[in-house]
Amino acid sequence: MQRSSDSGFDKKVVGSHKPDTVDVINSKTDKGDTVAFGDTIDFALDEMTIPSYSDQYTDLVYKVEDTLDAEAFLGIKNFTVLVNDVDTDPTTEIENDQDPQAAPEVVTNYTLKLYDAEGAELDPAEDDSFDNAVAYSVAFDEAFIRAHDSESVKITYSTVFCNTAGVNYAENKNRATLTYSNDPDDSENAKTKDKTTYHYTFGICASIDGQNEESGDDGDKETYEFNKVFKKDGEFEDAENEDGVPTKKNEFALPGATFTLYSDEACTEESKIAQAVSDTNGHIQFLGLDEGTYYLKETHAPRGYVLNEMLYKFIIEAEMDDAGVLTSYNISTYYKSEDGYKAAGSATYTNEYQVEEDTGNVINVINHEVDPVNIVDPKIQALPSTGGIGTIVITVIAAIGMAGFLTLFLYNRKKRKEEADKK
Repeated sequence: MQRSSDSGFDKKVVGSHKPDTVDVINSKTDKGDTVAFGDTIDFALDEMTIPSYSDQYTDLVYKVEDTLDAEAFLGIKNFTVLVNDVDTDPTTEIENDQDPQAAPEVVTNYTLKLYDAEGAELDPAEDDSFDNAVAYSVAFDEAFIRAHDSESVKITYSTVFCNTAGVNYAENKNRATLTYSNDPDDSENAKTKDKTTYHYTFGICASIDGQNEESGDDGDKETYEFNKVFKKDGEFEDAENEDGVPTKKNEFALPGATFTLYSDEACTEESKIAQAVSDTNGHIQFLGLDEGTYYLKETHAPRGYVLNEMLYKFIIEAEMDDAGVLTSYNISTYYKSEDGYKAAGSATYTNEYQVEEDTGNVINVINHEVDPVNIVDPKIQALPSTGGIGTIVITVIAAIGMAGFLTLFLYNRKKRKEEADKK
């Protein structure tokens, strides 16, 4: 006799929210979202039903394993296991009705294991174990499986998106697996179901994290939406770096300029998000940005250059497919004029990808079209020189004359004082 029922399985992104706005939930799809460094993401593993098994089945298995990308996430918070919508602990204490003085019987419902980024097992009883966990497993006890057949199972938890996560097309995935008994004659012949969620954050002047569209080779391609430059005769021309990647690195790049990123147009201290200094390419890098509108100002010019006081606004917009994979994103940049904001530049990145079924990894092939913004600082001009050698001679003679006059004045004042003292 085969089992009389099956089990569904799904993992969903319930929502994501900022640390200071926990009541604001935002999710792109239930399979993927866009977030910023420090955001909290809420998950639900559901649509599970404990199957009904005949007595022919032995060594029953009903187990959920969930692994977060260790570089992108840290900590498992608000962890709950719900069976028939009832919060269920790993063990249950049953009082002895016949002998109230006897110690209660401890019954195992499931075994919970936690793992850190190195794969080492953590003790769930330790205070910081959940904070350091990036993976867990829940294996239900055989007696519990039989006692709760046909009942629903749901696991919920939250985690924090770290500042070590990959940006742009780095998928920062989470992968969960349900394993359950499937063959009464072979307890090791279990059925598995896998679900993956994808989580993206964006970077300005940062790695695209995809593959080169011409060669198909893996590469760490850097974007160049903003370039800090100094004013000089000639054009700011495209160039290529040693890997053949388009860049704006040339003699006009200006390193050492400080830029501040804000969340509102007023550019107040409270709305400050981050600061960055232009590098040797003149690139101004910001990492870990969610979709949205941002404001950028130069707040300190390199020595010898005039501060550019222009206010820039840029908007990040992204599209995902039903699988939660990022298919495109664009960055539109504007500068503020007396007549309002006007277009200054744009960058569009599209993705032709494949997903490895066994791992959930995304193989990206990125196409890009970039019209960067060049932010110019003119050099401070030296005071102009007037006159020739004659002017210099006159200046020197005047200085000598002034010195002689001062000497004569002091001598006469001293002489008058001596004559006054004699009287």
